[in-house]
Amino acid sequence: MERAELPTFDLSRILNRVRKEYPEWTEARIARAERDYRDFLAAAKANKGKQVSPCGDVETMWHTHIVYTRQYHADCQAYFGYYLHHEPFDDTNREWSWGSVLVRPA
Repeated sequence: MERAELPTFDLSRILNRVRKEYPEWTEARIARAERDYRDFLAAAKANKGKQVSPCGDVETMWHTHIVYTRQYHADCQAYFGYYLHHEPFDDTNREWSWGSVLVRPA
C-alpha cells in the first residue's frame, strides 16, 4: 500500500478528548493511536479514489476527530485538498468494500 507524507496538523484537542472518554488508555496507547491515525490519513491520501478503512484505535481517533467538525474540515482541506468523508460499512454499501484498502496498525 502506498503512503504519502504524514500530516502535521495539531491533534491536541482530539487527544485530550480521547483521554477523557477512554481513561483506561495509557499514554503509550494514545501516542501509538495518534501515530497510526496519521499513518491512516497518509494511506488515504496516497490511495485517493479507493476506500480506506481504519481498524481499532485508529477508527476511534478518526471518529473523535470528526466530532470537531470545523477542525476536521479545515485539516482535511489543508492536507488532502478535499473533505475525506466517513462512509460506514453496512448492508446498504457492500459494493465499495471490494475496492477498499484496509489500514492496520504496524
